[in-house]
Amino acid sequence: MEALDRAGRRLGFESTMRNHAAARAVGVHATDWLALDFLDASGPLPIGDLADGLGLSRAAATALVDRLESADLAERRATSDRRVVLVAALPTRGDLYDTIDADLRRAMASHAAGFDTAELQVVLRFMRGAAEVLAETTRQLRIAEHVDTESAHRRRDDVASGRGNLANERVRTGERVRTGRSRS
Repeated sequence: MEALDRAGRRLGFESTMRNHAAARAVGVHATDWLALDFLDASGPLPIGDLADGLGLSRAAATALVDRLESADLAERRATSDRRVVLVAALPTRGDLYDTIDADLRRAMASHAAGFDTAELQVVLRFMRGAAEVLAETTRQLRIAEHVDTESAHRRRDDVASGRGNLANERVRTGERVRTGRSRS
């Protein structure tokens, strides 16, 4: 299992570095390139769903869509519900993807040629399952992050208002507070 873990980490790292290099080659930020991959896989989405899918705030997703529109890689589309605007990757993005990743597809096809059909089916089953595991554990991390962020905001608000601050509570009740500093 340790070798599988190391190989998975290496694959994740190399995939991330490839995406960064592809984004630079096209002249966009890596997150923008990732957003285009997400839109290619999902089809047109409301900006809020794009934000949720990428783990971004609505404001950050809106700025991202602005950049993609400026680069002619995506567009906003009106819907019958005027409150909802969809974001869609433009076909030009597919052309760029084909150009940027042509060498990768050739190299991967050459690599896959060393495996028989049964082996490739096992690899495919593993990759699909691994993608599901990654999606679920990412979802769990985002839930935990949201809970931690909410707790941090409550603690910050409590301290700012004097609630939840043990020193303030002790001062209010007349209890002496030791700060660790001498009073000389």
